[in-house]
Amino acid sequence: MESGAWELRLLGPPSLIGQGRTVLLERKPAALLAYLALEGPTPRSKLAGLLWPEGSEASARNNLRQTLFTLRRYPGLFGGSDPLSLSPLVRSDVAALQNRVASGEGRGLELQGELLEGHDYDDCPEFEEWLIYERERLQELRIEALNLIAERLEREGKLAEALSWAQKLLEEDPLSEAAHRRLMRLHYLLGDRAAALRAYARCVEALQRELGVEPLPETRSLAQEIERGGLAPQPALIRKRIPLSVERPPVLVGREREWALMEQAWERGELIVISGEPGMGKTRLALEFVASKGLPIVFSGRPGDASVPYATHARAFRRLLGEKPGLELAPWVRRELSRILPELAGEPPPLQSEADKLRFFEAQGELLRLASQDAAAWVLDDLHFFDLPSLEVAFYLAGKPGLLPRVIQTYRLGELPPEAARRVRQLEEAGMLRSIRLEPLSEEAVRLLLLELRIPGLERHLDSLMSLTGGNPLFLLETIRHLIETDRLEQGWSGQGGLPGKVGSIISRRLEGLSTEALQLARLVGVAGSDFSLEFAARLLGRDLLSLLPAWEELERAQLVRGERFSHDLILEAVVAGMPQGVGALLHRRVATWLAQEKANPARVAEHWLAGGEPERAVPFLLEAARRAEHASLLGEALRFYRQAAQILQDHGTPEQMFDVQEAIAVVRLRLEPAESHQALLEPLFGLARTPHQKARAHYARASALLRTGRGELVEEAARSGYELAVQSGDPSLEARLLTSLASAQWLKGQPGETLTLLERALVLYERLGDHEELAANQGRVAVVLDALERHREALEHHRKAEVALRRLGNEYRLLIVLNNQAVSLGALGYKRRVCEVLQEAMGLVDTLQGVGELAVSVPMLLGDALRDLGDYGGALHYLELAHARAKEQPYWRVGFLAKALALAYLDLGQPARAQSVLEALHPEALQPDQRSFLRLAWLRLAQWRGYEAGELLRELEAGLGPSRSLRTAFYATRAALLPLEEGLSWARQALELSQQADLGGLQIVAHTRVAQVLLALGRPEEALPHAQAALELRATYDPSDFYWGEVLLAHARTLEALKHPEAASQRRQAQSWVGQTAEGVPAEYRESFLRHNPVNVALLEPFHAPHGSEV
Repeated sequence: MESGAWELRLLGPPSLIGQGRTVLLERKPAALLAYLALEGPTPRSKLAGLLWPEGSEASARNNLRQTLFTLRRYPGLFGGSDPLSLSPLVRSDVAALQNRVASGEGRGLELQGELLEGHDYDDCPEFEEWLIYERERLQELRIEALNLIAERLEREGKLAEALSWAQKLLEEDPLSEAAHRRLMRLHYLLGDRAAALRAYARCVEALQRELGVEPLPETRSLAQEIERGGLAPQPALIRKRIPLSVERPPVLVGREREWALMEQAWERGELIVISGEPGMGKTRLALEFVASKGLPIVFSGRPGDASVPYATHARAFRRLLGEKPGLELAPWVRRELSRILPELAGEPPPLQSEADKLRFFEAQGELLRLASQDAAAWVLDDLHFFDLPSLEVAFYLAGKPGLLPRVIQTYRLGELPPEAARRVRQLEEAGMLRSIRLEPLSEEAVRLLLLELRIPGLERHLDSLMSLTGGNPLFLLETIRHLIETDRLEQGWSGQGGLPGKVGSIISRRLEGLSTEALQLARLVGVAGSDFSLEFAARLLGRDLLSLLPAWEELERAQLVRGERFSHDLILEAVVAGMPQGVGALLHRRVATWLAQEKANPARVAEHWLAGGEPERAVPFLLEAARRAEHASLLGEALRFYRQAAQILQDHGTPEQMFDVQEAIAVVRLRLEPAESHQALLEPLFGLARTPHQKARAHYARASALLRTGRGELVEEAARSGYELAVQSGDPSLEARLLTSLASAQWLKGQPGETLTLLERALVLYERLGDHEELAANQGRVAVVLDALERHREALEHHRKAEVALRRLGNEYRLLIVLNNQAVSLGALGYKRRVCEVLQEAMGLVDTLQGVGELAVSVPMLLGDALRDLGDYGGALHYLELAHARAKEQPYWRVGFLAKALALAYLDLGQPARAQSVLEALHPEALQPDQRSFLRLAWLRLAQWRGYEAGELLRELEAGLGPSRSLRTAFYATRAALLPLEEGLSWARQALELSQQADLGGLQIVAHTRVAQVLLALGRPEEALPHAQAALELRATYDPSDFYWGEVLLAHARTLEALKHPEAASQRRQAQSWVGQTAEGVPAEYRESFLRHNPVNVALLEPFHAPHGSEV
């Protein structure tokens, strides 16, 4: 024992041994140390409640402090303080028992006494319940340990020692017929038939006395064999080597029809799905077919994947990256993949929308695309074991034409999840999928297989093997293995009897032939699942890696494992089915402890704690798994985990814990379920809310739910109630969130001013809290409200602050949103060149991030709109038509703006028919009010272009304009061109005054030009000139908004000409030069109409006739 170490003896009278002394433990100190030894670190509050439940909480804590004070007389006993834990130097006999049973070892066990023997705890009901359970569990382990020792000694031929341990086993479990049979057999093999028969008589008596039953048939059969003297000693098992031809038959037989169907599907580019019962050879057929075409990329589902979101894909991607270390992944791909592969990047932001989710899917597709450059097909093997999120991604990617090579899937009949089965049916009905079902091998195929195995005489048993196995390839090969291992073939098997009737039974017989060490290792493989590795086993069992190799090689020779997993899932099922319950629970607990230390996936850790019979210890891992699932927008999975935790906490949790988990459940259900059910699902949460803080959180949940209804007054009521309680409870983070909810309520009520005030108050709190993510998000919200208030310069400042923060945080998706919104502010002010710079970067993000939803429409739309105002018609059409095409593929609310932008581009290009076609595709009444206004403005411009009567359009537009100064300015300027001159001049001047008041530089250019045009038409060029010059001068800073620059040049040139200005000819030539240069960037198909049918260009390109006496 190390210096300063303690040995804690809990089996029998509890005591501490160490540092030269032995200390007998009193009742409560013994209970405290036992709980810590078996449960691990535990909060002091829980220990106090367990051991002193009768008094107040303060009294219980005081008693705990006094007990700890007493125990601290033994230095080095404790590690952590709260949660309280034992020092690593403390060793316990219970831990030793568990370690030895887990590792298959039994030597040196001191098995006397029960847990905390001599102490009763009827005054501590909850602790007493725990103690009873642990005593029963340890009794099971004690029995298993005795069984392991006796079994190993018998195998080693040490029958006398085995008999001694078998007697101890029977003392522990006097009603176990297996223990009675072992004792009978050992007595007989030691030559004492009379003792063997006496042992049988005691078995009969005990069963009759205690249970009133007769012995089982196998016990009676053993007694009869002993009476006849026909029981032969069991020699140490020498496992016969199985021929390689049986391990993997050299030729795939009996699948010619299926192969031909797969060839047809391959030629047509169809997705291939292979189904069949277990053991039909689905995987081999898929892999051999792909191998005939090239290399496969294989994603294999494994048992246990279904309970862990993205388990299948995470494992497959790690393997891919390990096999292809040179793959260069774009930063956005690495960041998205870090949701399931945390080692690739820092924690990404949560998936909050369908666009976020699609971007995550696209990142997985990008990795597959890069990895499959030299692959022939993507094989999704054992689809029935896939977790649902991995299945969703797999079907999404498989349906994207050209992304991946051919796809082949396999699954067991009747075991595919309903959603996956539905997708398979849909694809098959659409003619995109070829479904191939594997049937048992025909008699002729079985005959060919037997010949290929090249085992002399085997083909003589064709009829018997066909009858026994039904043509199932795996069952057939397992049966042949069994015949070889048991020498049935060499002994002249008659083909009748002597074999188990099912493949699982045959596998179980093979497992019975394993050594104790190999069987325990197989059990660990079965429990650990995809987390298993030999290194993992060595660490878990406290063994040297090399010492495990003989047992592992035994499993390989028995063809039970391949790589670091079972060679078939049926072997796993047989191992798990035959595992003693106590051993399985112990292994699950050991695996859970180790995986938790290794920071493994929390869902898997929770699964092991649950299987290990310790649901309380699963709770924190279930909650973390739920949070991760929610973060990844896997709401159904998150709800499942939260509900599991809630069910456990009903029996074992505190009121605070129950409220927390119910709050989480409510938040997820609010996102999943229809609005009409929200009020009912929030009622349990309010029922659990006791403190002001909890009530504030419940009101926040209600406000969040009501936001989806769009009813601002109800949102305000809930948020205001919650805010007052949050202030009372002193939680500034909750205050900030409720202020944001209040702001949303005001926004819904159409009160942007009040919205802004509330958001600014929330900003102050987020700054104080140092919550950079929320601060950046709120800066963006403030900017959007300021834009709505047409305070665009202030909005820009907030956009830029959000931009800086998001660049620092590395959140490219949120940065894209801010860049898009920043372009709106810049465009409103007339900074079109800056708009293009911002949106060129945004387009790069759209292209790399993928799956960005409406932004995939908005960014090219705004960029095309700005490029049109700058006279880059090639670029404008490219982006506007791209946005127009994308808007047809997904819902987009700003279609009025998009139609306006594209129609004005076509008008500038001299294509009024195309412009009209774009506008006619939309119905104004189906649009939101501001979008309806944009559409009608475009119709007015078309009417102006063609000289149509526009009185009704003007009235409709004016009636629905709303308070927007930018829309009113554009309307006034357009109206000025459609009315009689004097009336038009009044409207043009109103447009100029409004644009100056609102600081809209681009629209000031438009308004100055319109005033100049009307004054010139009125024959007042002297008054027109300052306006024409002001429009030109503003161009140094701004660009016109929704206005052809040629009109500005024409108005200025004509004003100078009317004044017979000496610069008139020069200005005309400069304007004509601009038209020519602009025409060079116009797509060839529109160049002629741009020059010949755009009326402004036609007027600009007219020859200039100088007044008499002036120089040209």
